[in-house]
Amino acid sequence: MSNVRILTIMDMQNDFTEEGAIPIDGVSSIIPVINELIESNEYDLIITTQDWHPVNHISFAKTHDKEIFDEISVINEDTGIEENMLLWNRHCVARTYGAKIIDSLIKKDDFVAVYKGVAPDDEGSSGFSDIHKEAIDKARLHKETLTLNFVGVTTDYSIFHTAKDTARYVESIGAEYLINVNVLGYASVAINPHIVHDLFNSEAIINYKRIKI
Repeated sequence: MSNVRILTIMDMQNDFTEEGAIPIDGVSSIIPVINELIESNEYDLIITTQDWHPVNHISFAKTHDKEIFDEISVINEDTGIEENMLLWNRHCVARTYGAKIIDSLIKKDDFVAVYKGVAPDDEGSSGFSDIHKEAIDKARLHKETLTLNFVGVTTDYSIFHTAKDTARYVESIGAEYLINVNVLGYASVAINPHIVHDLFNSEAIINYKRIKI
């Protein structure tokens, strides 16, 4: 039985560096860690995700004439339930410097790019994509073991929602015995580190790895 390994590097963009529009502590410190993973040659596929927003994106405070960290009510399209959404500074506007991948992160021609939050009303928290789904479906069909590792920005938002959607899809097709969904905490950063432990405790189907093994 073959073992396929996929690394998803999430939102390592200029606007999330310590000097960016949404500065996140520790981003610079995980760049060499992620570069080491890229150069390890352990992965059959590497996916990169990027926020790729229009200037009037739903998550921007300016879109609603509100202040940063205010909240608005939105309807979750999956559940139909009304939820509160936090508003942010304008960031990662498509084709701007802030939306570009950080220069010091290694880039290769065979990386597969996934853009999220492209439409004005698409919040883009999750980077679960057709690429992930196809890999999961293929592993199940051919009875291959598949390891899906997630790293980057941020453990408590985009990474968590992406890993959750991935793991729930794996669960929905009964493929847990073949497929592992892992968040590598040692190669990721959070906006609110104090909530990360509870988040992953609430989603036992995701393996949260805080130290390098």
